[in-house]
Amino acid sequence: MEFLLFLTPEAKEAIDLLKQANVSVIEDAAPCWQKSRLYGAFQKEKMMLIICTQNIKRSGIKSSINLNETLLHESVHVAQYCNKDKPIGISKHNMKLSPMKKQFLEISSKISNKKNSRAKEREAYWLEKKPNMVISALKKYC
Repeated sequence: MEFLLFLTPEAKEAIDLLKQANVSVIEDAAPCWQKSRLYGAFQKEKMMLIICTQNIKRSGIKSSINLNETLLHESVHVAQYCNKDKPIGISKHNMKLSPMKKQFLEISSKISNKKNSRAKEREAYWLEKKPNMVISALKKYC
């Protein structure tokens, strides 16, 4: 898997924790081909985390940063799933997002129009740059 070459030690630890939680990590699966703007996804029905390496590389944004953030973002969704499919409980007021992340939040919330989706996406966008907190959440909930 090509994306493994770009991961930080913390992101690699997250992968180990995902494997312990029986979550498969797959690169460039069918959803990536179907949606060129998709960077990653967690399919809870299949217990599969997908990283869309080729889509990230084509985006023109620094691949190593986006690959790590995408893996951590989707790992947050795994921790939320392990927490009875609920947010892990960080106060919205403590999660300040950049204007760009706020735009991503709006798009993601519209795509996933499910219970708690906005709160879960906000957590994932905020935590994707905080690998140690993601690791703690995986350890605590999974």
